Amino acid sequence: MGILANTLLFAQYETVEFDYEKTTFNNGEPLPAETYFEIRGDITKKITMVEVQVYGENGYPDRSPLYQKLWQRPFNSTAERFVLPMNYNLRGGEAYDFALLYFRKASGAEVANFKKELFNTLDAYIDQASKFDRKGINLIKDNRSIIEDMNEIVRSSMTYYRTQIKREFQGFSDLVKDDLERIEDGKQSKFLGRKATEAENLQRKKELVNSLKAKVHAEVSYLLNSQLHVLIDLKSVDNYKTEKVKTVLTLHGGYGGAYFNSSQKNDLFASGFMAGITLPLGKKQFSSPFWSNTSIMAGVYFNDFNLDDDITATGPLLKTPYYMGLGYKFYRFLRVSAGATLLENDGERNGQQVSSNMYVRPFISLTVDINLWIGLAK
Repeated sequence: MGILANTLLFAQYETVEFDYEKTTFNNGEPLPAETYFEIRGDITKKITMVEVQVYGENGYPDRSPLYQKLWQRPFNSTAERFVLPMNYNLRGGEAYDFALLYFRKASGAEVANFKKELFNTLDAYIDQASKFDRKGINLIKDNRSIIEDMNEIVRSSMTYYRTQIKREFQGFSDLVKDDLERIEDGKQSKFLGRKATEAENLQRKKELVNSLKAKVHAEVSYLLNSQLHVLIDLKSVDNYKTEKVKTVLTLHGGYGGAYFNSSQKNDLFASGFMAGITLPLGKKQFSSPFWSNTSIMAGVYFNDFNLDDDITATGPLLKTPYYMGLGYKFYRFLRVSAGATLLENDGERNGQQVSSNMYVRPFISLTVDINLWIGLAK
């Protein structure tokens, strides 16, 4: 049952084959755009993890990845293939950089050496940040900056390692911050002792710093106690193109009307059929549901509006009312919209031609979207 579920899941993804030797996808074919896809490739049995990182054009390695996904070898599996679903939509007709990182399990000796080097680096930083004198301990930076620096040391050191349970370092805890604040506190005489000898004071200062180091070591050890995997190979692909997608022109047609005050029309509301263009504020693949369902609406009414005294509300130039507003799609292709209608009077009042003047009135409408596909298919 589980195998069938996985098969149905992966069947929904387009497959992209990565050629390790040629460092290319699908023999140089463009990548799928605006849809989820999966990357497959060959690996040796010692590879335990494969991470794929996606960057913008010319983004690797100087920028942060737009998206990254980690494949981990299943328990007791000896397969020499990896399959990694990429739940990320690439934009059509653009280029992206990719990095594929290959990991294996780190040995006990490698983990011990890595831990020792990291501890030494953190200890050296703490010693550098602490300035001893006869009266106390001073920090060369504020405790917030020190915490940020130590967090960066740990995160940078993990660049070439991954944990078995995909644990990420969340930063040092408040216990470490409390020790830094204690060191930073100017009233250290309560801890160091006013009448103590210089040797005693120096020893107590060292105890205070050693307590900080011990807490730092303990919190880093919690991260490293998970089985570590070490990077052994990396493949990068620069400026790889995605396929071009069809351009969609969305038109709409429906029924709506404009609101008039009582001095212009007895019925207050004039309505008619309308049609125009719909400009979505976002694509559903890249925007939230609200923005992808919201659009700018612009178009014309098919009829003029009859006002009092044989006066007609029409529009300039094309002699039909124009409208513009915001619409929201609430069910499939149905959209409700509201905005402003541009009008111009035409006709007679009391046997005299009325002066032409343009004005704006609010409108509401209910319309149906009509999509026109422009260009070639994918």
